Amino acid sequence: MKTIIVLFHPAPDKSKRNALIQSHLEQLPNLTYHIISQYSFDPIYEQTLLKQFDRIIFQYPLYNYNIPGIGKLFLDSVLDKKLFRNKRLRIIVTTGQPRMFYKTKLIQTVFKSWECVSELCGFVFEEPFVLFGLQKESKIVELKKLLRK
Repeated sequence: MKTIIVLFHPAPDKSKRNALIQSHLEQLPNLTYHIISQYSFDPIYEQTLLKQFDRIIFQYPLYNYNIPGIGKLFLDSVLDKKLFRNKRLRIIVTTGQPRMFYKTKLIQTVFKSWECVSELCGFVFEEPFVLFGLQKESKIVELKKLLRK
């Protein structure tokens, strides 16, 4: 399955966590890593790029239980309910704090909005994946196994 991971991060070069994830996942076959770190991008190009893949993964650091502004702008500009029917969608979220700092109910609320986006755009929504704080590499290995499916 051809997969693209779109990382929404305002400072990807400064993120050790995302660099670690990327170094593990880039080894997978049929996987492309695409970084959006600037507010200027071409929505038509991005739509054309995403249409080439069977599975689209949006990865981002959790900011106040939400997606960073650059990701929101991307989604509002690029997602179209006609273009992504039956493509798979997964969300990977990283947090700066350990699991105990986040209320399960609030984390689940974050993903409810993604279920709505999936419904609107025709995506098949896959279970989200959260990497809390500085979890061990074994959690990234678990993610890697999920993406091999």
